[in-house]
Amino acid sequence: MLEGYDITLRRALRLIGLSSSMYYYKPKRDDSEALKLMSDYAEENPTHGQDVMVKVFHKSHGWNRKKTVRLYHKLRLPVVRKRRLRRLVVSWSRLLNSFLIS
Repeated sequence: MLEGYDITLRRALRLIGLSSSMYYYKPKRDDSEALKLMSDYAEENPTHGQDVMVKVFHKSHGWNRKKTVRLYHKLRLPVVRKRRLRRLVVSWSRLLNSFLIS
């Protein structure tokens, strides 16, 4: 890049508006295999949400929760959560009255 010019790297980066950290940056992860594996699993098991996938991939591949959640969001999969089970609460007096009346 600078071989034919008498200019320092720092000055050249400042001229084009690029920071030195961006120039030297090297990506740390290649998640392509993991993304493929997770997308295949999601297609086979569409009812399994994020929490189930965390357990499955932790047991099968040793991934921690943060990695599984990061990949899950990268695939833009819907977050499936269980709904709270609401139980019918009946007072004892109503229950006794209904038995006494019948």
